[in-house]
Amino acid sequence: MIQGTYVNFSWEDEMYTGWIEKEYTHSYLIEVEHPSEKMKERFYNRMIVSKANCKNVRKEKAEIAD
Repeated sequence: MIQGTYVNFSWEDEMYTGWIEKEYTHSYLIEVEHPSEKMKERFYNRMIVSKANCKNVRKEKAEIAD
């Protein structure tokens, strides 16, 4: 997947969505949409998520706005 891709992922048995900000070897830095309070306190709306835990939902952020 590439930067700006919209993805679903699970964290503590809950599903979340967000945008890939950066790709690493085995994970992504994701800006989370609608984070939980615990997530806001610990990660400031951004977190590292394993690639195996991410599912591509939509195309790039810029393509959605068009």
